[in-house]
Amino acid sequence: MTSEARSGGGGTCVFLALRDGIHVRNYANDALLDAFERSGHSFVLLVPEPDHPMLRKQFDRPCFKFERMDVTMLDLAMRGSRLAGFLRSVRRYTLGGVRLWKTGSLRCLARIYRHEQGRRSNLAGRLLIELSLLTAALACRSRLVRMLLREVEARLVPFSAHAALYARYRPSLTIVASTGYLYDALLMRE
Repeated sequence: MTSEARSGGGGTCVFLALRDGIHVRNYANDALLDAFERSGHSFVLLVPEPDHPMLRKQFDRPCFKFERMDVTMLDLAMRGSRLAGFLRSVRRYTLGGVRLWKTGSLRCLARIYRHEQGRRSNLAGRLLIELSLLTAALACRSRLVRMLLREVEARLVPFSAHAALYARYRPSLTIVASTGYLYDALLMRE
């Protein structure tokens, strides 16, 4: 299937994942919607409530299609195994990169995480917290470590709740509302 057939026009298909109202509001302004429409691309809005009347009204343009975000599967994946939680923590404290570690922003967040979660954890849990923060610090500094972590996560903690949608539309790009936190990280992995 060509990109023209996929998008229904001359452009390509783009997934736009908007998991809650604030994200919808960020995109629902006339100037941005006009730019989307002029682009010639088609946009599939991946949202929890694709039939919501207000959503349909805000994005009432031919370039938009609506599909359901599987929030139940995303929630289950977020509460998954201890390994999934570990990798999620590593990702969270890696995202800012070396610059944020140097300025102290991530170090401060890591200190809060260590303090808050450490109080509720047993010895094994506290060791896991320290290991996740150490791994994140290494990943901030090494592309190879980030690639290895991504491969481990893809193999040991797979997620494909929207595989049928990705197969149907074959998007060239998926846009999420954050740099990869929470649901967005799972959607980006798909």
